Amino acid sequence: VYMEFEVQDIARYSGEGILQRLQLVAEKQPALASKCWEMVEEELMEQVNRTGITNTALYRTSREKRNLPVDKTWIAQIESRSSMKLERLQNDLAMAHQNLQRNNVRSILMEIGQINAAKGFASTALKSFYRCREYNSTPEHIIEMCMNIIKIQCCTGSASRSQTYLSKAENSLTPEDTVTRAQLQAASGLVSLSSENYKTAAHKFLEVPFCLGQTFSEVIIPQDVATCGTLCALATFSRKEIKSLVLSNRSFKSFLELVPHLQRLLTSFYQCNYSEFLTLLEQWKPIGALDYYLNPHLAWLTREIRNRALVQYFSPYLSVSIRTMAEVFHCEVSQLENELSKLIMDGKINARIDSHNKVLLAAHTDKRATTFQEAMKVGQEHQQEMAAFILRANLLKNSFAVELGERQVSGHAPMAS
Repeated sequence: VYMEFEVQDIARYSGEGILQRLQLVAEKQPALASKCWEMVEEELMEQVNRTGITNTALYRTSREKRNLPVDKTWIAQIESRSSMKLERLQNDLAMAHQNLQRNNVRSILMEIGQINAAKGFASTALKSFYRCREYNSTPEHIIEMCMNIIKIQCCTGSASRSQTYLSKAENSLTPEDTVTRAQLQAASGLVSLSSENYKTAAHKFLEVPFCLGQTFSEVIIPQDVATCGTLCALATFSRKEIKSLVLSNRSFKSFLELVPHLQRLLTSFYQCNYSEFLTLLEQWKPIGALDYYLNPHLAWLTREIRNRALVQYFSPYLSVSIRTMAEVFHCEVSQLENELSKLIMDGKINARIDSHNKVLLAAHTDKRATTFQEAMKVGQEHQQEMAAFILRANLLKNSFAVELGERQVSGHAPMAS
């Protein structure tokens, strides 16, 4: 069931998106490696059928990983075909430069970039797309260039570098470009996630319109939006924010319905059902480890989510048995003590630990002294306000005013009357 689920999930992607995820699963799950490399080869063959060009280095790897012979003749034919096409395009590019045909130059550079991207030469492809900046003449040209750059950088784990081109594309959009706007919003979430700005990433994913659909499947699909948005929100949002920004978000609810497991995860956290919540989180972790975008951030996110659950659990109480908490949070008492100690030192829980009785006690505050200090502060502020009011009233009563005289204009003090 696990294998079928993974294969079905990965098959929703297209192009470079499916290739990158298959390689990740093959690396993380040896039991699925053979199936994944077989699917990689199938995707490469489909690319050849569509365009006549593919990533021959990846084809070679897929055969070697399964101890199968490599068809060197076939590789030579594919590489020869792509080399001839690139050579022809380079000649056309030189002619277009010579004849000052800006639109032709741009079109040829775009095609060269797309061929190099299909061959797996991401950096070479990006150079071609960067060169298009000088030859863009319409907003559509700018958007096309930016989208190609964003796709490559997101698919190669460098999403944080595409912020400039996200802004360029967003500034070139028209109100009618709803699908492109949704794609850019999703990519913006990936940029924030890659930059470890998790709260910003959560807001970005929560604002992605559902019209995104499968239109950006080379980079991200709706299930990814739901997953990234949910995990980033759980790690950074307060309980109140989860209710107002996530659970009450009608647009994001459409994404969540595609991933029922995450919907139950959110609901159990909000309802303070921590035992169920942690069980669901542990069940999801193996799947999260195979997520192309979340994998590098998984350890931090899950740790922070657990910390927030601990803080939220203790917040209504003056004292809690650590043994009871350990049962709820599925861990040993000593492990929980260490976690709570760190939260106390970080200032996230205002409490102290009674290690002998295994009790977590809220830090005692003298409410009487606090109330007295607040009352004194209010009294002092009122006294200052009244003194200023009386002074102003006396000045007005005695017709005392400061007037601008000729001497002040020439640099002397003002005249009083």
